[in-house]
Amino acid sequence: MNKAPRITGITLLSLLGVILIVVAVAMWIVFTPEKLTPIVRNQLPKFITCETSLDNVDLTFFSTFPDFGLHLENVCIKNPMPESPSDTVAFIEDCTATVNLMAFLFDDKVILENFYLQHLFANLYTDSIGKSNFDIFPPSEEENDTTPFAMPFDVINLKTIKISDVTAFYADKQTKISVETHNLNLNIQGLLDNENANIKTTLESGETTFNMNDSTSISAVLKTLELNIDGDKNGNDLKGDLTLSLPDISFNMDNVDFVKSGNVTVALPFFANIDTKKLILDKAKMTLNDFAISLNGQATSKESGDIDMNLTFDSNNWNIKQLLQIVPSVYTESLKEITINGDALISGSVQGIYNDSLLPQINANLQLSQGTFAYKGLPYNFRDVNLKAAAALNLNKNEISSATLQNLSAKTGSSSFSASGKADDILNKILCDIQLKASLNLPDVKPILPKDMHIDLKGNTVADIKAKFNLDDIANLNLKKIHANGTIDISNLDVTYDSLLAQTPSAHLTINLPSAKDSKKFKALLSAKLTTPDLKVKMIDSFDVRLQNTDLDILSSNFMDTTQMLSATCAFNIKHLAAIMDTISVDVTQPQGEIALYQSRRNPKHPRLQCNYSSQNLLAD
Repeated sequence: MNKAPRITGITLLSLLGVILIVVAVAMWIVFTPEKLTPIVRNQLPKFITCETSLDNVDLTFFSTFPDFGLHLENVCIKNPMPESPSDTVAFIEDCTATVNLMAFLFDDKVILENFYLQHLFANLYTDSIGKSNFDIFPPSEEENDTTPFAMPFDVINLKTIKISDVTAFYADKQTKISVETHNLNLNIQGLLDNENANIKTTLESGETTFNMNDSTSISAVLKTLELNIDGDKNGNDLKGDLTLSLPDISFNMDNVDFVKSGNVTVALPFFANIDTKKLILDKAKMTLNDFAISLNGQATSKESGDIDMNLTFDSNNWNIKQLLQIVPSVYTESLKEITINGDALISGSVQGIYNDSLLPQINANLQLSQGTFAYKGLPYNFRDVNLKAAAALNLNKNEISSATLQNLSAKTGSSSFSASGKADDILNKILCDIQLKASLNLPDVKPILPKDMHIDLKGNTVADIKAKFNLDDIANLNLKKIHANGTIDISNLDVTYDSLLAQTPSAHLTINLPSAKDSKKFKALLSAKLTTPDLKVKMIDSFDVRLQNTDLDILSSNFMDTTQMLSATCAFNIKHLAAIMDTISVDVTQPQGEIALYQSRRNPKHPRLQCNYSSQNLLAD
């Protein structure tokens, strides 16, 4: 009972095999190369308007079983033009395309399954008036034909599309662009129809050069290239992975080497929708040498032409010293006397609309850790440099960009410094609001003092200063527009300068700009208050003074204004003062008063000196 179906199946398959063999033999007899080649030669002028030639055309079956195909040899297209490097537009040594025989015979479908092209030479040229040697196709008979494009095949089942050993030249005299590539190979496999697709593509090439000699000269050299695309199409949805490898690339613009023998890789997982024109990136990564940037997010092209962007980016650890080595020297010339190193991290986002008149906002974060810094003109080497900063860049007209310095810290010698704050309108006026802190070991100050200044410094200083200003006012020292206040605490001060000595266990200085106090005698710009519990000042063989529980209040006019005389007051309140000069000694209890120097009201060009003094006890010997 089971033998009948089996015998029937074997019989039908055998019959089908006989039919295929008969068809193949009939095709070989009817469409021999001697008969087919002249037919193709006669048809070519209907599709190509310039000179063409080919050596041989034949149908294949046994070599491409179970498909049948068309095989062409030595196809040459010529279209001579003045100044073109060659009369030949294209030369194809070997080309084969195959079609599924079963679908063609029984389903009346043309399914393209394999396409091979070997040893292709292409020379594409456009002259200075826009005429191209590859404009070789006859004009459409219906210029206003609006019929939607239809694929010439029912299905392209890309078992193999292989193009190997391509040499191509492209030159455009209008745009002054030229491109040259050698040993290009393309391999495509997959399935493509009107709705769905599954494609794997590999593109490799040998040396490729690009040149543009317009108002801006650009040149690029790619020693090798490898591109891989593995993607799926399901209706309007596209999903896949793209990888690009350029292990040796050089890029030059206006005689500046921006990349020299660089190693560039791109890994681009993507999802796109053709209908909504939305592109989604998930962990896309671009790398130059050891410096990588990752991208995530989406971009959507609107019907208005706007591109709505919502992307985030972040980097791996960037070594500053290595990064500066690949930056063009023209941009590092100003840094030649600076030595800097450390590890940097960059992250941020790009959000908003991009079109001809709008740019999206860029939010960027920068972190620098374990940095070092040295400048030849500065006698200090800074270490442990750490930076954390953020910027919000809005490059659109009348918009404000800002930056935030979350922390900047550094050490040198036995001293340390830190800064924080923010800056608004950083692309224009640069309005700053910052806080500076320092812990300064006074011996570290000596290297910046004049070499012939014989001074010995001991002690420590802690400073905390807050300031608001714009950059121009700081550069011009426009004190009237600068707001600053701060405190400086000094401990264990011991100073020897030639024969002058000063000592104090502690001192506290407060500074305010503009002044925290008013003066009845002049317009005060700066105020300062100094307090110390014990201050000793001595000049060898001259005098010896000791001040206990001293308070000094100082007011000053604008000492940067050279058009007016300096005005100042110093109010003092001292619990005890003892002084010795030669054989004279003075002992005063609770001296207090004020010394004032200011313009005379009757004659502003003349100074007026005023002194007020009182004390409880005064002993002199």
